[in-house]
Amino acid sequence: MLLYLFGAAATIVATVFISKTARENGRSGVIWALIALAVGFGSQIVLPIAGSMVVAIIYLLAGTSQRDLPTKIEGPATILFYGLWLLSFVFLFLVLRFVANAPAASVEQDEVPPPPIFS
Repeated sequence: MLLYLFGAAATIVATVFISKTARENGRSGVIWALIALAVGFGSQIVLPIAGSMVVAIIYLLAGTSQRDLPTKIEGPATILFYGLWLLSFVFLFLVLRFVANAPAASVEQDEVPPPPIFS
């Protein structure tokens, strides 16, 4: 339970940093904040549940009874949770790194014009 809280807090803090960085670089802070929330909570909550469902379906197709299913998928579901929990920080860092780079249009505007030609 504590990992859920830590992951949620880290996602919210990363979202604030991503939003501020996006606004500083001329990007839409709100859109990037929503992307960060979707990446953070999606990889911490949605993907482990979806992955556990896939594992459960595979076990059912392999012939595991419904009574034994919860004990069989407990291990793979736990590994999925911890793995995707760790990957959520990597994903948030990648979003932050992408937002930290200035857009290509603003880099071209900062170029120095060529010197005048004298005849």
